[in-house]
Amino acid sequence: MSDEVVKLPKFVYAPQSGSLALLPTKSRPNSAIEWYGCREQFHRAVIQRKLSKDFLFSCPVAQQERVIKFMQEVQDRVGLAASDRIQYKKTDNPQVMLIVVGPWWPKQNVRLSLLTALLRCGQQYAGVFNTALFSRFYTVDTKPAVERFLEGYTWFLGNGSQWHQTFRNYRTRKDYAERVLVRDNEVETLSDAASAEAKHIIATAGTDPTLLHILIAKSLDRFRAEGNEEGQVGADTGPRTVREKVA
Repeated sequence: MSDEVVKLPKFVYAPQSGSLALLPTKSRPNSAIEWYGCREQFHRAVIQRKLSKDFLFSCPVAQQERVIKFMQEVQDRVGLAASDRIQYKKTDNPQVMLIVVGPWWPKQNVRLSLLTALLRCGQQYAGVFNTALFSRFYTVDTKPAVERFLEGYTWFLGNGSQWHQTFRNYRTRKDYAERVLVRDNEVETLSDAASAEAKHIIATAGTDPTLLHILIAKSLDRFRAEGNEEGQVGADTGPRTVREKVA
């Protein structure tokens, strides 16, 4: 933890352990800090903030080293470079840490949501990583996704912003996590033909889930049939209408 001590404005009320808060904006540096006990409410506030995503974390002094060691293990498993890892700063309140999130965690809101869940799990760390990792309901309920994330598949292909809300209905569905969580560099390998296909399918199906299911299934069958050994779309698959493609 950095030796720098960040001075905080007064609190409206004393935060409970595990509470989260945004720093005051530069335009209102002395405004009172509002603490959130609910992670989902906190993340809704974070999403609205366009600038710094750094935040305050209320944590007893005796647990702070646990959190740091636990998060080091998390980021080691994910394989983060030093420049992408979160940093910690002391504040003039010994029970509050400033979490400097860096560039990597805020790239997706759902990823930042997982970070705050992991910080709370880290408070329970006593040397056994998995015991702490699954010490909170929001990681227990989303275990396949958490495990997939820690294997380095950290990019969510959907648009969900809350980790627990996004993955809780799939707690027993490892195959779902494998489909929707990919490595960061895999996102850039989607072919133009595949992206165009997906847009056509969505536009054609509209709100009809049965039609959407059929169009996706037909498209996947055709892509598999035309793909080469590397799994790329065949060279003859230029832009066509969905009607032509699924006929």
